Amino acid sequence: MIERYIKGDSMKKCLIAVAIIAITAVTFTACSKGASKTQTSEGPQALTAAAAQSQSSPEDETELRIGSSVSGIAGRDQKITYNLRSTEEGLLIIQIESEIQIWLEVYDDQQFITSSIDDYGNFYPRIAFITHPDTAYLLEVRSYVRSADGAFRITAAHQAVTPLISGSYSGFIESRQEYWFSAHISRNGILDIHTTGDTDTILEAYNENFELLADDDDSGEDYNAQIKMDVRSGQILYFRLTALAYTVGGDSGPYEINASVSDYPTPIRLAPGRTHDAYIENGGEHWYSAAITEGDHLTVETMGSTDTILTAYNMNRYAIDENDDYEDLNARIRITISDGSQFGTYIFKLRSHNSGNYRILASIDFAL
Repeated sequence: MIERYIKGDSMKKCLIAVAIIAITAVTFTACSKGASKTQTSEGPQALTAAAAQSQSSPEDETELRIGSSVSGIAGRDQKITYNLRSTEEGLLIIQIESEIQIWLEVYDDQQFITSSIDDYGNFYPRIAFITHPDTAYLLEVRSYVRSADGAFRITAAHQAVTPLISGSYSGFIESRQEYWFSAHISRNGILDIHTTGDTDTILEAYNENFELLADDDDSGEDYNAQIKMDVRSGQILYFRLTALAYTVGGDSGPYEINASVSDYPTPIRLAPGRTHDAYIENGGEHWYSAAITEGDHLTVETMGSTDTILTAYNMNRYAIDENDDYEDLNARIRITISDGSQFGTYIFKLRSHNSGNYRILASIDFAL
């Protein structure tokens, strides 16, 4: 299982985020509704030939139309500029196919910028973001290595996004292609999104600014992907679904994707100074609560040989802290009232990287 969380400042002026994917062929394929054409790499020689016939000049701004591609030569200490105008609202993917490492920058009409470079060695920078009708963007391309020149091809294409209105969707997934879904969260709780079927799937979750929140490969049944995450009413989330592409010919087949939001479980109340013993399965979740009505610090910690993770929530169910491996494999969270936290009851979610027994303790102390 692969699961990670990335925190950062929201990009408020432009809904742009970077998603860099190492792939062996460049494909832009939508879901069954409104599918885009597929464009495939033909190798460095084809890139060089195309660039020689239609080379973008560093001094000029070239128009890049959605659904088309433009070739060029990225030179040392030179920037090639492209104008792009979105004609509709939706997900736009900008992809560069190159024989050298390329740096790609995108500006919106307010000069907000994001950058992308592929670190996986296949030299395919890739940016995805939500566009709006009649919105102009400025793209700048340059060689990442100042001592290197090389041919490249830049492509812009709209990608279909399927809303998970009923909570589920069935289809056929092709290897090396991507499928996007959206979900408008209507209540607070725990979101469970997963696939079913015989295809080895991979899921990624993004917020509305296209910042990666979580991803997963095999946490579901057999080789299916599954993501569980805390959500709040009013959130807009996007999910990228792909099939495993590392085997010969990749993996393809029918699939079903399901999403549902469940209420938070009733937590077990931890009495200060008393321990609670339990057994947790790998990937499981246990919920606890602890109250502080006096004192300066509320500390919740685990003990034992099980690798635990703790997440703390305030009274409004907003995550305020998370800890993994404070001491050995145990987790520890300390809430300080003088830091702005309030007296009251806090919720703690306990997860584990493996199955095993653990002990959890809540304690309250006073500052000296």
